[in-house]
Amino acid sequence: MTAERPTIRLAFNARLLQFADTRGWNRYAASLLAELPALGVEPVLYTDRPLHPDQLARLGRAGESVRVSPRMPYPAWEQGWLPLACGLDRVDLLHSPFHFGLPWASPCPPVLTLLDAIDRALGGRPRGDYRSRFHQRVARSRARRIITVGEHTRVNIIQDAHPTTRSLSSIRAGTRGSASNSARRCRAAFRRWRPGRPAFPRSSGRAARRSRSAATAPLAGLIRRVAADPAYRDELSSRARARAAGFSWRKTAESTVEVYRGLLAGRSLPQGRVEIGDLGPDRVVRA
Repeated sequence: MTAERPTIRLAFNARLLQFADTRGWNRYAASLLAELPALGVEPVLYTDRPLHPDQLARLGRAGESVRVSPRMPYPAWEQGWLPLACGLDRVDLLHSPFHFGLPWASPCPPVLTLLDAIDRALGGRPRGDYRSRFHQRVARSRARRIITVGEHTRVNIIQDAHPTTRSLSSIRAGTRGSASNSARRCRAAFRRWRPGRPAFPRSSGRAARRSRSAATAPLAGLIRRVAADPAYRDELSSRARARAAGFSWRKTAESTVEVYRGLLAGRSLPQGRVEIGDLGPDRVVRA
């Protein structure tokens, strides 16, 4: 008989869920949280404003424990109230999914999610004004584990010789949404496309054909073949549906919980090795 795994009491920085937005950080946070209670995780959500009713509806059981602080300046909330509340609630871990939001001193092991590494494209400087850069640097330097939802992000952190390089886990994000949302994400990817660089570097697998040439002729040839060959088009469509079936928020949550349990058990990743996921169809970098 297998022993039941203990429940993890998780402090979660849910501050941005006070807004109704369902993209980016909030989509990741709400989708992940909604899956955690079924996996033996008891989330306790911390915020300085009441969470938006639409976000609470998405969270289900994960939204049952919410701690709302009194009004105060954000630095006082992040560096003072948040760690104090975590200590009083006797939580096991603190997870921030927003690139920032971790205190310098935490009563429990902190975990940070990075959705991208755009700051490396800006010369290694975190985005935003000096206050935003301060909060991001604190979070990255104090995190005991960093979860990246993109292979590009993971590689960029390793290339920067980040001090938590040996504590990186790359976990693919799930996908959820309508066909119109998927189409919008595709259009966004192609706006970022440049000749010689695939718009979806790893997400499509064998469900797509890619042109790595800077010349336009190979790409034009692929487009003509898809347009003129119904059998080929149907084959790619079938592969795409099978590929998309492999991306779910439950799998994302399961991998994330393994990171939590590994950290609590004191396990570290071997030098030079990280856990690699795969790219979700709704992101342009690996997830």
